[in-house]
Amino acid sequence: MGGNIAKSHIFDRVTATKPSQQQQQHHQVGDQQQVYIADFDMFSFDALPDDILETVLSFVPAKRLLTYRRVGKRWRDIIDGQTLWRNKCERDKVLTENWLRFLYCVHGDHEPINYRQLYFSSPYTRNLIKNPCAKEKLKYWQVRHNGGHGFTSERDHPGSHSITQYAPIKEDVPCWATSFALCQKTQLVDLVAEGCSISVLDRLRPPIHISEWHSARFDCGGVYSLNVQLLAADHTVIDKFDFEIDIPVRRIWEQVQHTFTGYPAGVRFVSFTHGGVDTSFWAGHYGPKFTLSTVKFGLPPEEQQN
Repeated sequence: MGGNIAKSHIFDRVTATKPSQQQQQHHQVGDQQQVYIADFDMFSFDALPDDILETVLSFVPAKRLLTYRRVGKRWRDIIDGQTLWRNKCERDKVLTENWLRFLYCVHGDHEPINYRQLYFSSPYTRNLIKNPCAKEKLKYWQVRHNGGHGFTSERDHPGSHSITQYAPIKEDVPCWATSFALCQKTQLVDLVAEGCSISVLDRLRPPIHISEWHSARFDCGGVYSLNVQLLAADHTVIDKFDFEIDIPVRRIWEQVQHTFTGYPAGVRFVSFTHGGVDTSFWAGHYGPKFTLSTVKFGLPPEEQQN
């Protein structure tokens, strides 16, 4: 009964077919009511060829799809297969068509690609910085210096303009604000742990984009700095980017950005360190503010795909 309900439920969601009242069975899950088709005589999923069933299943939300492995061996084999997850990567825009092509060129037939792992980790198309805009205060960050009155998280950016006037976002995001002595913190991004393959890192070596938005206040200037390093497995520095600016008294936000290209093989970590201090030595949090920290891969150059 459970397997039939699961199969019929998928068919109903994929084809947007509304069952008759006699065909409906209601099932309450928390506050959400799900509608299942208990009997669907006019259609049998078991009659579908594997490739058609695979296509139908690729429209099912990923977490629910994993639960349907219990329907039977055939379903489990299809859901565990890589073709279904490759289709989901492309359909759900986890990986673009160009990225899928690049990955196949790098891995080829000799090194199978785990598309299911890529679907859930999506390391090549998302921001790899955790807690990039202070929504979780200092979580995932290692504080190196917490001088003055230390770091604070601000939601309304006191003393500065709304960041929505400058960054391509619709709503304000929190930021970190610094104090009258150095406030500095760092995050180490483990590229392999985030889902990147060594073949991509060493053979494809895609561009690595880094950026962050920073501001001061209308009544106090400050010094803001950003240091990003590409590190080998033993934490040897392979490449780095250093930026420092003495921000005058002003309300505006500016973005610092850099792209690492042409770096040698061996990159395994990205170290992202930022900090600030005010130049008036005022008690409180009058130092530079920063937010939207970003480490993200770009598409590799066409000539690197072979």
